[in-house]
Amino acid sequence: MKIITILGARPQFIKAAPMSKAFLASGIQEEIIHTGQHYDKNLGDTFEFLAQKLKLNIQVHNLYHGGKSQGMMLGDMISDITKILEYKKPDLTLVYGDTTSTLAGALASAKTQIPIIHIESGLRSFDPLMPEEQNRVLTDHLSYYLFCPSNAAISNLKNENIHHKNVVIKNIGDIMLDSKLLFCPFATQPEIKNFDFKQPFFIASIHRAENISPTINAINSNYEIFFKILNNLNMIAKNIPLLFITHPRNKNAINLALRSKNPPKNIIFIPPQNYLNMLFLLQHTQGIITDSGGLQKEAYYFNKRALIIRNTTEWQELISCGAHKLSTIKEISNTFDTISKQGWLNFKMPISLYGNGNSAQKVINTLKGGI
Repeated sequence: MKIITILGARPQFIKAAPMSKAFLASGIQEEIIHTGQHYDKNLGDTFEFLAQKLKLNIQVHNLYHGGKSQGMMLGDMISDITKILEYKKPDLTLVYGDTTSTLAGALASAKTQIPIIHIESGLRSFDPLMPEEQNRVLTDHLSYYLFCPSNAAISNLKNENIHHKNVVIKNIGDIMLDSKLLFCPFATQPEIKNFDFKQPFFIASIHRAENISPTINAINSNYEIFFKILNNLNMIAKNIPLLFITHPRNKNAINLALRSKNPPKNIIFIPPQNYLNMLFLLQHTQGIITDSGGLQKEAYYFNKRALIIRNTTEWQELISCGAHKLSTIKEISNTFDTISKQGWLNFKMPISLYGNGNSAQKVINTLKGGI
């Protein structure tokens, strides 16, 4: 069996590592297409970096499609991925999550009539204007193997009548839990000058387009929304250290904020962290303030609570069980206080919302016709 995996964003490199390890152990041949969607080296891990940790030797086809508009990026990716698929003729392709690279891989595969494996299938934020929602819905409707992280995700697919098609739908749990268990022994302390990691601290990561600017793709972006978030975080940071992890998408806005009349001087801005550094931060932080889908789950895996600056989330279970709380921009301070009163560290997390860390093996078993 020959599989080509299409990756493009840093979280996908992390998810792919345990899956690639399982492919190798099972005798399934895999090659990687890296679209280059995340092209900034400061974002940390390339797939090769994580593969070296696991001593994996996998051929990687590198494309260079980062830094473009979403439409241009999608079209160029489809063209180049199609060429590789037509030449390599794999039995299956594999995509993860909900990025532009995910949809490009799915469309190229569908047009070349190669069955698609979609890991993290069935997630829904129910916001049709969200680019990630568009990507995940379209990919699900094109895929043959739909591997879901939860029973709720399976219900979402059934509600869209995908289960009536000639497809395989299975709850395998969350592949990110496999990654966490696999890489935790490699966790490393970030180098942050004059910072004492023994003290209580919070981490923040805000990078979604809707939280930075409603005109993020315009030449003269208005960062009013992002500045309001920074002002709220700056108030929180008066009382407890807050490490804000920067991202290429918010770099310009942060620089403008720091040069303004009222800079967010209480916040400690740090560069993008690789996955091994992030594991250390997640182990030691009091809690997380984020709009990231991945960080919501990772917080849960480390028994940490999260304040999520979004109106909705694709990880609905984390809200309904009370572990995390959604917050509008206006309510950030109040939501932070509410969680603080309940306790950031003494909340009893539900057990096994997303499996037990053996998702990769469940994929292998299904592909080989097992249970």
